[in-house]
Order: sequence, then structure tokens, then C-alpha cells
Amino acid sequence: MATRNYWFGHKWLGAGLAPASWQGWLCLIVFIVVLGWTLTGVRTLAPDPATANAIALVLVLVETAVMFWIVWVKRDTSRVVRWRWFGGN
Repeated sequence: MATRNYWFGHKWLGAGLAPASWQGWLCLIVFIVVLGWTLTGVRTLAPDPATANAIALVLVLVETAVMFWIVWVKRDTSRVVRWRWFGGN
């Protein structure tokens, strides 16, 4: 059995990448949990709603940028990321 050295593979239908290994799924789950905590938990730490919203916005942008970077670095590089019709090359 060949081992995969990538976490995110090409989608079967559409454009983009999707988790292709347990590491990719774990990364996605951690991202969702951290994003959820950011959107709910930061509001309790900030002194006023405007500050809480600004902090949450900055954190969400940073978390999303980190997720995009991880997906890009750990993707399947054997094919180009483009629109696919039901798994076609």
C-alpha cells in the first residue's frame, strides 16, 4: 500500500482541495474548533463589543490565512488545481 505524503487532494467535482488523509481531516477539525472559539470566546475577554469585534475579525483573518497556507503546502502537487468534472484529469 502506497503512503500519501500529502494531506489535501484534488476534489472529484469542482475546483479546490479537500482533506485526503487523517492529518488533513484533523487540521480541518482543529481549524473549525479554533474558529468557533474565536467567534464566541473572544467576546467574553474584550471590554466592549467594538473591541471584541475588531479582535475577532483580526483573529479570523489570521487563522484563515494559516489554514490556506497549510493546505497549499500539504497539497497533492501531481496535478494542477482547476475545475474538474467527476474526477477527470
